[in-house]
Amino acid sequence: MLRYYEADNPVYGRSYNPWNLDRTPGGSSGGEAAIIAAGGSPLGLGGDFGGSLRVPAHFCGLTTLKPTTALLSNLDNPAHLAVTGQEAIVPQLGAMARSVADVALGLRLLAAPGQEVFDPTIPPVQWRDPAQVTLGSLRVAMYTDDGLFPAAPAIRRATHEAAAALRAQGVVVEQWSPPDVSEGMALLVGLMGADGFASLKRLLGHDKPAKQLAGLLQLASLPGFVRPTMRATLHLLGQHRLANTMRDLNTLTADQLWQLVAQRTHYRARFLAALDAGRYDAIICPPYPLPALTHGASSSLGLFSYTALYNLLGMPAGVVPATRVRPGEESDRPQSKDGVEKAAKQVEMNSAGLPVGVQVVARHWREDVALALMSALEDHFRQQPDYPTRPEI
Repeated sequence: MLRYYEADNPVYGRSYNPWNLDRTPGGSSGGEAAIIAAGGSPLGLGGDFGGSLRVPAHFCGLTTLKPTTALLSNLDNPAHLAVTGQEAIVPQLGAMARSVADVALGLRLLAAPGQEVFDPTIPPVQWRDPAQVTLGSLRVAMYTDDGLFPAAPAIRRATHEAAAALRAQGVVVEQWSPPDVSEGMALLVGLMGADGFASLKRLLGHDKPAKQLAGLLQLASLPGFVRPTMRATLHLLGQHRLANTMRDLNTLTADQLWQLVAQRTHYRARFLAALDAGRYDAIICPPYPLPALTHGASSSLGLFSYTALYNLLGMPAGVVPATRVRPGEESDRPQSKDGVEKAAKQVEMNSAGLPVGVQVVARHWREDVALALMSALEDHFRQQPDYPTRPEI
């Protein structure tokens, strides 16, 4: 299903995670991830608009890379992948496989010279060989909590283990906090919903929207005079995350949209300045705060801040499988009245054995750095006893 981290629709039905049939393989490229994880295909392609490759890879124990925005042409994408004419946040084609080498091969072929001939929006940037990257020269920022939603214990552990593995290979890895992720996500929600989801409604026509989309459409359709009262009520009920989404989701005028795009550009500059201050070449962090969701849970758990932040920024970002949730480390999440927190705790229960990935982000146009770090992490994690090699199905 497009726009949500599940693969379930009334046309083709539900896709199942081969690691646990009670869990989703993610979305929107969840079916692709499931068949690759099960051994039915060596390589898959997909579009990443907010994590649609990285979340399925994390849920299914795969590796993937979303390149820099505009590295690969989107001319042949179907219209429903993104709003035609909306270029503030652009989906990017990427590859998914069971090894970093396969992903690198797929992307090297896709990024072959000459795209600028038929698509003038693609700069003639030469593909760089990850084998030429010297790990010992790199500085990497690391975080396990983006300040919006805390990650589950196994996901925090995987990121810390990744940091230790890179340090052992001469990489400087330092704790870091990304600047103002809440502002970034407010910008992303505002940009994605600027048309009041008119384009989505047009695509749906008279069809009934899936449950995961119905809630968004209802929020976007609320008249302006009702919103302040609704937000205040939701806060009083402890539903703070839903109230904040309602605050950021509005139908905009052209002038308001242009202002929001300008704010996006300023935010990107501040984010890169924060990386410059630490002289960081890359970032490692969680790809999603939870392991694979139970079926239907995505309607409450559209937790896209860890992945969609790098769609907003246009930076290359990939996922490499690291470990599996261990018995006894499923959840340390406190009790809460917030509906999202409650749903997250429910997902964490009985999650032992599910795959866990680590996200690797690099500077614009430095896919080689991302792939070199991912390869180093893959070499390390493959030697560990709980590496998610292949589901037993």
